[in-house]
Amino acid sequence: MILRSPIISVLGHVDHGKTSLLDRIRRSNVSAKEAGGITQMIGASYLSSDHILSISGELMKKWNFEIKIPGLLFIDTPGHEAFTLLREQGSSISDLAILVIDIKQGIQPQTIESINMLKNYKTPFIVALTKLDLISGWKRHSLYLQENIQQQNPISIKEFEDLIWRRIGELSEYGLNSDLFFNIRDFTKTIALVPVSSHTGEGFPELIGLICGLSQRFLKHSLEISSDEIAKGTIIDIKRTPEGNYIDVILYKGTLKKGEQVYTIDMNGNIKTIKIRGIFLPKISSNNPKDKYVNIEKVAAAAGVRIFTGDVEGLMIGFPISGNKEIDKGKIIDIFKEGEKGIIIKTDSVGSADAFRRLAEKEGLTIRRIGIGNISKDDIEIAIAMNNLNPDYGFVLGFNVNIDRKDLEYAESHGIGVIIGDVIYRIVENYKERVKEKRDRLIVEMMRRDNFPAKLLVLGQYVFRKKDPAIFGIKLLEGEIRTNFKLMNRQGDIIGEIVGIQKNKEVLKNVKAPDEVAIAVNGGEIDKNIILDQPLWVYVNNIDEWKDMISQDLYREYKEISLIKKIRN
Repeated sequence: MILRSPIISVLGHVDHGKTSLLDRIRRSNVSAKEAGGITQMIGASYLSSDHILSISGELMKKWNFEIKIPGLLFIDTPGHEAFTLLREQGSSISDLAILVIDIKQGIQPQTIESINMLKNYKTPFIVALTKLDLISGWKRHSLYLQENIQQQNPISIKEFEDLIWRRIGELSEYGLNSDLFFNIRDFTKTIALVPVSSHTGEGFPELIGLICGLSQRFLKHSLEISSDEIAKGTIIDIKRTPEGNYIDVILYKGTLKKGEQVYTIDMNGNIKTIKIRGIFLPKISSNNPKDKYVNIEKVAAAAGVRIFTGDVEGLMIGFPISGNKEIDKGKIIDIFKEGEKGIIIKTDSVGSADAFRRLAEKEGLTIRRIGIGNISKDDIEIAIAMNNLNPDYGFVLGFNVNIDRKDLEYAESHGIGVIIGDVIYRIVENYKERVKEKRDRLIVEMMRRDNFPAKLLVLGQYVFRKKDPAIFGIKLLEGEIRTNFKLMNRQGDIIGEIVGIQKNKEVLKNVKAPDEVAIAVNGGEIDKNIILDQPLWVYVNNIDEWKDMISQDLYREYKEISLIKKIRN
């Protein structure tokens, strides 16, 4: 068995320095061609072991560390897409991730989303605290980060320490125990923080060295491959050109050879064959667009390559490829399974769809359909049908997708909410807010025609007058009561009308559950039609209109009361 290169994904909030961090890694010691340099790949950058040594070699000697992995494969595509691309067992494409956090700005919305993804996929990660050089008076005195920190002026050290403690505190709010990497004894229990500057290069030897060390120590089993292993990878892009069709692939197991064929699946779980007519890598040295790629005969994992092929119909970004037809279809089918009712979700890739479904289900959202691509009129039509079932379902949520203005106007004219964004949890939060607003509007409209359903409990220890009107304490169990609402008992008999509501001697017009107040009821009489410590319900004309606005338990109780009343009559 030999070790393959770990696949490293970089995640974090926009503008926190993800691109700068990757750029710095790529250009580190590029001029030292004899040291191996880097290899540009499709959707990835490959750092050979020689190049790693050119960055971190001196530090590794100091750590008494010997590099055994052949290199590191850094994913270049946007963190969201790259990280959530699927493997057969549903894990992330990354073996290890770098979570980028601006040392001064701290955790931001996309940072939170990245943390949630890292947790969901159980992917080990390091935190790179970027923009170290922006600390007041900060200078580079030493090649080694720990020594350099100690050599700063007292004001810079104080600011640095304050920022570190703030970041440690923020991460702890998300259940993450973290510390500066040189203070950590057990990397299985504490997340390493590595301050870096993409401008000066500070912290990069430590960052690369730590990635290598953690990979060899904790990921050895998952990195072991054999020369005869079946090829496995993930589609990261699909291109249709006049010259032919291409798929870009991250290969994480086995070998791909020109002339062979691999297999994938479509959204319905059907096997599709991909004939490998050519394998290409970018040519760094060429400035000629027609001579941009080099044609190779084969490539071994881990690598990012472009495959020239024929039919790409039905292929999707994020779908697995394999050297045999034994592809686990379950994960794909689970992601795109359709429900009988719920909201419509559209995303830019399979990985995003997976991440969206995970969060949506965790937040209790009901999903009718998840699809890939821009929002279409067909999506709106389904949402209209869902809206007729339940106003909560009259929404289309989109992550990194668009909608034509014509379709948006069509949606709005039919009362369908379209929510588009680039942060999944923010889209979900926005949806919840819009649902509440929509419910509130519907409730106002419906209360013009009918009373709001509610259930209350008569509190036997608080009886202030037995009749004319009966005045007593109640606990509102569900719903809302107002003056002029009629009350009924379990048999459906109207026992009177609420003519007053008080709490702590303050007169109220309405009150919502859960609350305890005193009410005055005209027509009611204690121990006759008002039984102590028993429930009462607000009388409504048509409970079916309120079905989606109240709990199923309360709706069921109203239906039982209606049935009892019908049988008695």
